[in-house]
Amino acid sequence: MRAKLIILFILTLMSVTYTNDIYSQKAPKSNRKAEKEVAKQRKEKGKEARKSDKDAMKRHYKAQGKKTSKRMKKNQQKTIKLKKNKRPPFWKSWFSYVELEMYKIELLSSHFYSDLKEET
Repeated sequence: MRAKLIILFILTLMSVTYTNDIYSQKAPKSNRKAEKEVAKQRKEKGKEARKSDKDAMKRHYKAQGKKTSKRMKKNQQKTIKLKKNKRPPFWKSWFSYVELEMYKIELLSSHFYSDLKEET
């Protein structure tokens, strides 16, 4: 009885995993033009959002009184000044270094292979 349950369980598990593989292989191939169009739309949407945010901030500043707007301006200048001296996050330097090293390796290998091609 127990052996039959184990076999039934294994068969059920195999059938479930097999169907997932079938569906994943039938995924449609991406179309470059469609991807570019989507990226372009996203970019335009982002620009519009940033512009509307900027306009909203301008309206917000204009709605304040003189003292409040002065205080807000000082705080904004202070944050900009503090952000200039801040170190970039560690992962930016790590990954830019890795990309640089990969680029160097790519250049070296391309020169090496081009030298081999010229010799033959």
